[in-house]
Amino acid sequence: MHLISRRAQVRSPANLSAGASPEVASIRPQIIPARWGANWLGARRTVPTHPLAPGLCVALVVDAAHGYRFVTQGVLERWGKRFQELLPTAVENLARSTPRIPWKRLGHGPRLRMVCESFDGYDASRLLLREQIQALRQEVEGRLVVAVPGRDFLVALGDADRSVVEDVAQMVREVYRATRYRISPRLFTLAGDELVPYALVPNKSRLQH
Repeated sequence: MHLISRRAQVRSPANLSAGASPEVASIRPQIIPARWGANWLGARRTVPTHPLAPGLCVALVVDAAHGYRFVTQGVLERWGKRFQELLPTAVENLARSTPRIPWKRLGHGPRLRMVCESFDGYDASRLLLREQIQALRQEVEGRLVVAVPGRDFLVALGDADRSVVEDVAQMVREVYRATRYRISPRLFTLAGDELVPYALVPNKSRLQH
């Protein structure tokens, strides 16, 4: 089941240099949250992150026309800001630029699958738009399941049809292996407002986390 296209990734990340970084007030509207796999960002010791779920974390970036730059610890110190101070602003900026998540809808009823792949570098980050994600609970049948296999992919569906979840889980693993900016091969769900891992339990008639 090919839900996701294989278009080339055109937006490239880099680190923002503390010595050359502009003042925070001038670029505050350009600060955006970037969702990345914890293992990938673990190699970038200078980039502060916030954990969101097992294997998932969020960093801050400054958006530009042809790419974006990670906000490093040195830049935060130069600005006199803490990561947690700027994260709400970053999420607000993302929400303002995405009044509605651009979902591609496939199927209907228990077989409804929704894919966001605008390829602007922030598709996976849109999982942070909690009001929009929470609203999906009213659109899907069963429990809401989400996945972010790569930077440019956000997938959502309900778990009423086990076979659909199994197919999507396989697709997510394949995309994770194939994409350049990989995040996680796992499925997730919401427990209240908290993002938690979601597992398909063998030999049972329903799914649970």
